Amino acid sequence: MDCSSIIVLVGTVLNISATVFGFIYFNRKKASFAEKQKAIHEALETLDDFFSTFLIDGLGGKVVSTRLKPGYLTTKARDALNGLYVYCKDATLPGLFLDILITPELIVDTNPSRNGKIDIGKKLLKYSEFRNTCRKELGLREIDMPKDWIFINRISNPDLF
Repeated sequence: MDCSSIIVLVGTVLNISATVFGFIYFNRKKASFAEKQKAIHEALETLDDFFSTFLIDGLGGKVVSTRLKPGYLTTKARDALNGLYVYCKDATLPGLFLDILITPELIVDTNPSRNGKIDIGKKLLKYSEFRNTCRKELGLREIDMPKDWIFINRISNPDLF
């Protein structure tokens, strides 16, 4: 085998190696991004379920009742939190997620003199911040979310039923 044949053979092997390495690297990166999307979607779904358990009185954001059962969202929230910790680079995402789910402002006030109402407006604004942080994590630009339409609690129209 002469020198030029060896050079061609080595070049071919290097080219094939680079192609295989690139294929493996980019497929792994694509799979990781898909897992990140899934983790973020699961976290958003969990927060939607969480906020959906509250009956909110008008645009004032006062909670008038809750149907949240103990333990209902625990497993879902743990899975979502694990996904955020494992797949997301932005370390603030898990913290925002927990701030929304686990804070004193969202604990139902049983004192009859306060009529059991809780202001969750700050949590809904944090939800907007969480959504935009998720967008940035996915490489999307931040968007302005109208304060009054951060979350749709209930659509009620007698003509639909």
